[in-house]
Amino acid sequence: MKNLSISKRTWSIIITILILLSLYSYMIIDVTVVQPKYSKKIDDVVVEFSLMKTYLDVKIPEMDTLLSRHTEELLRQNKQLQKLNNVARFIR
Repeated sequence: MKNLSISKRTWSIIITILILLSLYSYMIIDVTVVQPKYSKKIDDVVVEFSLMKTYLDVKIPEMDTLLSRHTEELLRQNKQLQKLNNVARFIR
């Protein structure tokens, strides 16, 4: 009976050691292989973000100016339509 309990204890130690080894090997693989890939992807995103920021820094003021012009044009056309409506009412 004592021999059987030593055997169980030995197996539990072996299993524990295997689990720890697998965890450590996973950590080593993660640090050496996976994280550099993520780091490169993060660098790519940072570059894309800076390019997008530069593009938007130029385009947003252009779009704002264009929208302001359209707004002014719509207001001018609205005033002209009101004048035409007044003239049409007068003619009727």
